[in-house]
Amino acid sequence: MKMTSFAIAGSLILCAGTAFAQVHKGDWEVSVLGSVNSGWVTSGDISTSSLKVYTGGAGLGYFLNDHWELDGNAIIMGAVGGGANLNLFQLTLGGNYNFNIERLLPFTEGKTVPYIGAGLGGFIAGGGVSDGSSDSDHYGAIMGEGHVGVREFLSQDVSLNFQVGYEYLPLEGASLNEVTANLGLSFYF
Repeated sequence: MKMTSFAIAGSLILCAGTAFAQVHKGDWEVSVLGSVNSGWVTSGDISTSSLKVYTGGAGLGYFLNDHWELDGNAIIMGAVGGGANLNLFQLTLGGNYNFNIERLLPFTEGKTVPYIGAGLGGFIAGGGVSDGSSDSDHYGAIMGEGHVGVREFLSQDVSLNFQVGYEYLPLEGASLNEVTANLGLSFYF
C-alpha cells in the first residue's frame, strides 16, 4: 500500500515538473460542452436510479499559471425519468489543476493534458418529483461538483475535452445526484 502511494506521489511530482506547451499563464479558454448523464433523485426513503440528465453549456477559464486554471460555467440541464421532471439552470465557479505528463509519457508530445477540479455554484430549478416531496415551484440552492478529465489538443489553440464527475444538487424536499460524462471543445487565446 505504501509503495503504491509513493509511486502515485512520484508520478504527480514528475508531471508537475515542467509546463505543457499548449497553455500558459494569462491564457483564456472558451468552452462548449454537451452530455447525456445518469442521475438519481433521493427523497426521504425514496430513491430512483432511472434518471437521464441532458446537459448543454458554455464556460470561460483563465490560466493563473501553466497548471492552475480558474473557470466558470453556465449550464442548462433537463432531468427526466423515475418520477422526476426537472429543468435547471446552473452557474458554477471553480478551478482545475492541469498535469504535465510529457515527461512520464513522452509520446504524448504535450498534446494530452489530464486535469482534476472542483467547483461550487448555484442553480435555479423548475419541475418536481412525483412522490409529492417537491412540486412545480421554482427554487434555487447552492450545489457542488468534482471532476477529472483530459484535454487532447488538436492544435495550439483548440482542444477536445472529456470529463467525468459527480454533482450534488439539493432540491426542495429531495436531492439530485448526478454522475457526469461531458464531451466538449475548447478554444484558447
